[in-house]
Amino acid sequence: MAAAGIDPGLFVGGACGSDSLNRDDLFAIALQRVREATGHDFRGEDVIIIGDTPADIRCARSGGGRAISVATGPYSAEALSRHQPDHLFRDLTRVEEVLKVLGRPMETASD
Repeated sequence: MAAAGIDPGLFVGGACGSDSLNRDDLFAIALQRVREATGHDFRGEDVIIIGDTPADIRCARSGGGRAISVATGPYSAEALSRHQPDHLFRDLTRVEEVLKVLGRPMETASD
């Protein structure tokens, strides 16, 4: 994200693939970290998972969160779209649009 000009400091907490071999575990890990960091009882729908694989979309769904897919990894935008992410970007170069999506309520948008 930093490479695209998006400050990682905008995010209170999170989880990475190295935190668990089971991608679906990452949702609960991220949610717990954010709760501990803020003292706020966030719900699943408050969480946004940003990733570049169908597994990231499934991870978001496992906890009731939003899935933002970025086709910068091994999957094309077309392949990711078949898994119905809430938002889909080919890359993160359109920073203003990405930041708008991060602040929006759940709705479908794609580039």
